[in-house]
Formats: sequence, C-alpha cells, structure tokens
Amino acid sequence: MDAKVVVEGYFKRYKLARFTPALVVWPMWIYTVSANQAWSNVFDFWPIGLAMVLGSFIAGSTPLGGGVVAFPVAVMVLNFSSTQSRDVSVLVQSVGMSAASFLLVATKRHLLDVDLILKSVVFGTLGVIVGLSLDVSQEIINLLYTTLVFEFGIVYWYINNFSTPTVQDCKETKSNHPVPLNVLLTIFSFVGGFFTSNVGSGSDIFFYAFGIFVYNNWASERKDDNSLTASSVVIMATLAVVTSLLRALNGGFDSEVLFAWGMMSFVVVLGAPIGSLVLKPSATPYLRTLFYCLAVIQFLFFGVLKIRDDVIEWIAIAITTVTVVSLLVAHFRLIVSRQRAECRKSVPRIAIINEINENGESNIDLSMQKETALQQA
Repeated sequence: MDAKVVVEGYFKRYKLARFTPALVVWPMWIYTVSANQAWSNVFDFWPIGLAMVLGSFIAGSTPLGGGVVAFPVAVMVLNFSSTQSRDVSVLVQSVGMSAASFLLVATKRHLLDVDLILKSVVFGTLGVIVGLSLDVSQEIINLLYTTLVFEFGIVYWYINNFSTPTVQDCKETKSNHPVPLNVLLTIFSFVGGFFTSNVGSGSDIFFYAFGIFVYNNWASERKDDNSLTASSVVIMATLAVVTSLLRALNGGFDSEVLFAWGMMSFVVVLGAPIGSLVLKPSATPYLRTLFYCLAVIQFLFFGVLKIRDDVIEWIAIAITTVTVVSLLVAHFRLIVSRQRAECRKSVPRIAIINEINENGESNIDLSMQKETALQQA
C-alpha cells in the first residue's frame, strides 16, 4: 500500500494526531516558563497573544503569514522597534507556520508542489542573508511593510474578482517556458526572502504572486488558490526558521522579544494548523473577505499612528498604489485580448457555417431546406 495513503489515513482516523506539534510544544513551553519563573513576564505581553488567536488562523489559511498581525501589533501596541517586531514575527511563524506545515504534509500533501517549494526556499534563503547584511532604517522597514501588505491586498482583490474575465469559453493550450519560469521564480523568491529578513514576512506573499501572475500564465498547468496558499505556508515556515536561526547565531534576541514569543507560541502552535484545515473551496470567499479587512485596517492604523503627517511617505505610497493599479489594468487587458484570440482560434468550423445571413436566416438551415427540396423533386 502507498505510504502516502497510509499516513493520510492515519491522520483521518486519529484526529488528535493532527495537533502533534501542539502536544510537543505545550509541555516544553510550560517547563521553560516555570523553570525561569517567567509567568508574569510572559503574560505582560497578553495583547499580542490575544491578537495571534486571529493571526495564527490567518497564517494557516491565507497567503499571508502571522506576521501580518504580529508585526503591526508589536510596533503599534507594544511600541517595539522595527527590529524587535521583525524578530517577534519570524520567531512566532517558525512555530505556528511549522505546525501548519506539518498538518499540510500529513493530510493535504496533494496541495504541495515540492519542486517550487524547494527552489523558493533555496533562493529565499539567499535573500534573507542579503537582507540581514544590510542596515536598513526603521522608518523604511515600517513603510515597506505597510505598503507591501496594502498593495498585496489590492492585488489579491483584483485576482479574485477581475483576473479571469468572462469571455467565450474555449480551451487554451499552454506550453511550458522552464527558463523564464525559473528565472522569475528566483527573483520573486530572493525578494521575498529579503522582505522576510526585514519585516518578518513576505516570502509567502511573493510566492503567491509568482504563482498567480507568472506560473499560471506560462506553465502548462494551473495551480489553484488552495495549492498556492498551502505551498506558501511551507515556504514561509522554512524561511522563518532560517531567519530565526541566523538572528540567534548573529546577535541573538533581547528578553522582551523572547517574552512576547513565549506569549504567542502556545497560541499559534494550535491556531495555525486549525487555519490550514479550512483550506477548502467552500471557505475561500470568507477567508478572502477576512484578508481584505485586515489589509485595510492595518494600513489605516499604521498610517494614523506611525506615518501621520509625513508627506514624503504618503507620496511614496500613492505612487506605488497608482503603479500597481496601472499594472493590474494592463494585465486585465492582456488577459482579455489573449482569451479572445484563443477563442477565435478554437471556434469550431460548424460555428462558421452556422453564421446568420443578412436576412436573419441560418446558413445551415438554408442548406437543409435546399437538400429537402432536391429530394422532393
């Protein structure tokens, strides 16, 4: 019997086994907090733990990591620096996203593209290393993160509502373009890793964008929304672990970051796997709506509390938004023209024969009438 079938069958029969990471992390967490008498220190950071109840669910069910909640809450509520917020974000995702990845590998392996995941991790790691090597100011990091999530919200909304315009149905035969695909995957993965090293999130977003805008347009087969999301979870989990290890080996984490991580870790190790369980077509509209709301809310809060009256930053966001919207409009027009062209090529010959003549009569009907008249004669 196939080992994959055996494993998936086991996790279906024994549902508690799906939460093995939580059953391992919780005893470790209790022992560590107790041994260091850090209960009060850890629970001083209860706001971010409460926020991650929702953040961990998002991490496992959308093409965003828990960093979309952890980073802004750490900056705006806990008044952490951007470096501390980045550290909190990658640390918590190294637990939560890894737990979600475990469940995906165990029960939904068919959603994962191993080839794309491995390539993304390799080149994403290079991006992480470069990002950690550069000294980027906190203001730029905050601006990058806020802009990244907000612009991706626009892109995600466009993808789900306009990227597949309704035109005449036809079969479109695509051919593989392995070299451009691999080159672009390398670029997207590297940039995603760079963002991850600076704001604690980004690899999952850039992989998802690659899948939608590049892979699904150039590859011979499409990846559906759930497949791209599942693969992005595994990629983000791996690069969160990579970033955490590099930070631990090169400077380490301060005590506040570790206490905040302690507050979040026992929540996300359960919440993220639960989020990955709802990766079903029926839940997709609700998950999308949840993401749209979060993208707008975090942008508004960040703008009011951090950007405030900084005209230059607002101008930068406006220029970026106009550029993104312009590119999406161009993409929409390209999709429409391509699908119409493909449909014209695939129109059956019978459709041409059955055109309506000037008198409003079908050519096929006229042919049949002539044939009947000849037979009667």
